Amino acid sequence: MPFTPPGFGGRHKSRLFTGVVTGLCVALLGVCSLAIPPIAHLEPDVGLKWLFELRGARPAPEEVVVVSIDRNSSDELQLPNIPRKWPRQLHANLVRTLHAAGATVIGFDIFFSEHKDARQDREFARAMQDAGNVILFEYLTAEKVAMSNQKVNGVARIERRIAPVAELASSAAATAPFNLPKIPERVNQTWLFKPGAGDYPSLPVAALHQHLSTQFPALKRAIRIAVGDRELPNWLNRDRPPQNPALFALNLREFLLNNVEISNRLKKQTARESAELRSLLHAHTADNGNGIFLDFYGPPGSIATVPYHQALVDSGETSFRGKAVFVGFSERLQPEQKDGFYTVFTNDSGLDISGVEIMATTFANLLERRTVKPLAPAVNILIIVLFGLSAGFLLCQLQGVKAVLAAASTAALYLGISLWLFNGQSLWAPLVIPLLIQLPFSLLFALLCQFAAAQRERNHLHQAFKQYVPEHVATSAALTGFNNMEKQLVTYGVCLSSDAADYTALAEKLSPRELHNFLNDYFQQVFPPVQQRNGVVIDIAGDAMLSVWLDGPKKNLRHSACMAALEIQKNLNKKKSKLPTRIGLHCGIISIGNVGAGKHVEYRVVGDVVNTVSRIEGLNKLLGTQILVSTEVLADLCITSREVGTFRLKGKQQPVTLHELGNQSLTTAFMALFAEGLQQIRQHNWEAANPVFCALLKTCPHDGPSLFYRDLTENMLKDPDTLAIEDGIVNISQK
Repeated sequence: MPFTPPGFGGRHKSRLFTGVVTGLCVALLGVCSLAIPPIAHLEPDVGLKWLFELRGARPAPEEVVVVSIDRNSSDELQLPNIPRKWPRQLHANLVRTLHAAGATVIGFDIFFSEHKDARQDREFARAMQDAGNVILFEYLTAEKVAMSNQKVNGVARIERRIAPVAELASSAAATAPFNLPKIPERVNQTWLFKPGAGDYPSLPVAALHQHLSTQFPALKRAIRIAVGDRELPNWLNRDRPPQNPALFALNLREFLLNNVEISNRLKKQTARESAELRSLLHAHTADNGNGIFLDFYGPPGSIATVPYHQALVDSGETSFRGKAVFVGFSERLQPEQKDGFYTVFTNDSGLDISGVEIMATTFANLLERRTVKPLAPAVNILIIVLFGLSAGFLLCQLQGVKAVLAAASTAALYLGISLWLFNGQSLWAPLVIPLLIQLPFSLLFALLCQFAAAQRERNHLHQAFKQYVPEHVATSAALTGFNNMEKQLVTYGVCLSSDAADYTALAEKLSPRELHNFLNDYFQQVFPPVQQRNGVVIDIAGDAMLSVWLDGPKKNLRHSACMAALEIQKNLNKKKSKLPTRIGLHCGIISIGNVGAGKHVEYRVVGDVVNTVSRIEGLNKLLGTQILVSTEVLADLCITSREVGTFRLKGKQQPVTLHELGNQSLTTAFMALFAEGLQQIRQHNWEAANPVFCALLKTCPHDGPSLFYRDLTENMLKDPDTLAIEDGIVNISQK
C-alpha cells in the first residue's frame, strides 16, 4: 500500500485558504497605500509618465499654432534674445500680419508690465484694437496675509491678478492669467479657472471663446431651451458675441455652477450639437476646482511652430486662417531655453516644453475635449481591491517559476488594458499601486508561503522516509517531494567504479596501522571530487569505490561524473600515489534499495549498469588506460576523449563502445591515426590495421590501446579463425 503522509491531501485546501487571505491582505494594502501621500504622489509622477511614454506622441490639432520668440528670430531681427526688450512695434506688425492672414485669436505669453516707447505702445494698442482678437497675459501673484480676529487666527494666502499696462490691456479683447507649477516640479496639470483668483478663466479658456465666437448664437439658443420660461441673464441677452471673451467665460462658469439642473440639461442637449459647441461647454465643466491633467501631444515642438521672424513676413507658406495663434518664448536647444517646464516628454538632452507650448496644448485639449481623466475615487478603490484580490489569490495557487510568469503576465495584461483606455478615452487607471506595490507583494508573499509550506512538508517527508531508506536518500526524496519517491528508488543514474592497482601487494608490505593511514590518505584524494560534484559514495571495499549521481538533468549528471573522474586522477597524480587508480563510468536505469536479510541489511545500488561499470573499470588493466567511459556517458558532452573500440565484456551479451578520458599526451594527429586503425579492424582488414598501430607505437611506445591492438592484429594474422573479433567487436570473454 502506498505511504501517504498525514495532511498531504489537505494541501489544496490550505492553498485556497492562503490565497483568499493573501488576496484580502493585498487589497487592504492597496487601499491603505492610497491614503499615504508619498505613495499617492507617485501615481502622476510615475504611473502617468509610463502611460505617456508607452503611448508616444500623437498628432496635435491643426487649428493651433505657436509663434516662437527664439534665438534664430533674435539673430534675424538683430535684437537681444530677451523678449521683454523687443520693440512693441514688432508685436504690432505681427498682430496685423496674423489678423490679415485670418487668425481667429492671438494669445501673447508675454507680460507687458511697464510702459516702453510711447509711440510704439500706441501703435501696438491700435493694432490690437483693429484686430479685436488679441488676448494678453496677466501675471498671477500670491501673498501671505496674517489674519487674527475672534473667528480666524492664522495666515491666509491671497492671489492677485496683475494686468498689463492700462493702455495695452484696454486695447486687447481680454487679459487672462495662465498658472503653472514652479520648476523643477513636473507639470502634469493646469487650472482652467483658478480658485484663488476668483474663478477667473485662464488664457486658453478665453482664447477658446474668442476662437469659437461664431458659436455664440448656438450657445445662446441652447441655453434658452435649457432655461425654459426663465429669463436669460443680462450678459447673455445680446445679439452679437461678447467683446471680452474672458469676462463672458467667467459669467458662463458662474451660471453653470449656480444652476446645476440647467447645466445637466445643456449637456444632454448639446450631445447632438456641433463639436465646437460641445468644446465650449467642456471647458467649463472639465475643471472641478482642482485643475485638469494635460494630454500632451509629444516632445517639444509637437504643436506646429513658426519662428517669429517668419510669421512677421508671412509669405503664404504658413496658413494662419482659422487658427489660434499663441506667441511666446520657445527654443529648440536647452542652453537657450529660458521658459521651459519639466514634463513627461522632457527629452534626454534636458529640453523642456516652453510655457507658450503648454498654453497651446491646454487650448488644443479643450478644443478636442480630450484631457487626461483620472478615474473616480470610488472606481480607483474598486480596481485596486479587485486587483489585489485577484493577484493575491492567483499567485498563491502557483509555484516557483509559474508564479513569476503569472505575475509578469498579469502585469502585462493590466498595463495593456490601462494603455488601451488611455489611448482611446484618455482614461487614467492607477498603475503604481497595482504594479509596484500590490503585485510584487503578492508574488513575494506567495513565494514565502510556498517556501514555508514546502519546508514543513520536506521535514515531514524526511522523518517518514528515513525509517525506510538511508539518510541521504530520505533527504533527496524530501527535497523532490512525495510524488517523486518512486523515481528515487528506480531511477536514471551515472555510476563511477574505481579500483587501485597493486593494492594486494601493497597491503602485504604494510602493517595494518600503516595500511589504514594510507587508505585514509588515499580516499581523501578520491572522495572530495565526487562529493563536491553532487555524487554519492555508495560503497567501498578495500581500495575499491562505487559512486553514483542521481538527482538532476541527465546531461548534468554525466558531466559531473566525468569531471569527478578527471579530478580524482589529477589529485592522485599530484600526490604521486603508490596506488595508480583505474576508473570506469557508465549510465542507465538503476535500482536503489536495501539488500540483505534478517538483521544484516545494506543500502545498495543494483542493476546491469553496476555490473557493466565494474567490467569497464577492469578493462583499463587490459588496455593500459586509467579512465574508460561508455559512449552513453559521453553523449552530447564536449569533453576531449579517444574512442578505444567496441567490446563485448566478460559475462555480457550486449557490446559497449568505450572511450579513453583524460590522456593529455595524445595529439590530434595521433588520435586521427588511431581512429583509422580502429576503422580497419572493424572492416577485418588486419594487414592494413597492424602497420597503423606499429607506427603509433613508434610515436608513443607506451600507449596501452595501441599495444593492445598491435598484439591483437598480429594474432588475427596468425589465426584468422579466432573469435577474438566478431563484426568489429572485441570479444573480451574469449581472451
